Amino acid sequence: MKCSNIQTKLIEIANDVEKKFNEYFDIFSEFNIEGSPYIIGGFLRSILLDRTTKDLDIIVCNGNKENILENIRKNNLEYKINHFNGYKILYNGKEIDIWNVNNLIDGIEYNIEALFYDIKEKKFIDLGFTDSIENNKLIEINEKNRSDQYLQRREKICKEWNTLKSFLLKDTYIQDHLER
Repeated sequence: MKCSNIQTKLIEIANDVEKKFNEYFDIFSEFNIEGSPYIIGGFLRSILLDRTTKDLDIIVCNGNKENILENIRKNNLEYKINHFNGYKILYNGKEIDIWNVNNLIDGIEYNIEALFYDIKEKKFIDLGFTDSIENNKLIEINEKNRSDQYLQRREKICKEWNTLKSFLLKDTYIQDHLER
């Protein structure tokens, strides 16, 4: 029951993700990215919670850093190197981080971040997000991805995780208690 509520919510917001992504970074369609690009992180969680997003994170599986930089330069975008050894693009007052990874799990720190939106295929991939919510387990997956502000980031992730649990499981909680 719980899984279907979260899966249903993801299906409901798929069009919102596409629309907000295109509004946020409208020139991405002009990029000729080698590899498979995925939206990850707070952008997706903000859409799930119907909040405004602060930034956008894109990982490219099996691409290459030079190809990403070539696309940034071709579009005359302002950028700098981010802490993932990728690029932080400054576009229309927004920040977009884009970097290359060997596999999806390399792009995240916690299982709450294991929700990916495949930009080319226009679909979600869930590699632990639903499990983190349903089974009440926030797990650090990649210590190597720890940021310099680890404790602040962990506190923020915990708050967001608790908010998502309340939001995504509330219908199930009510329904489970009505059935008893």
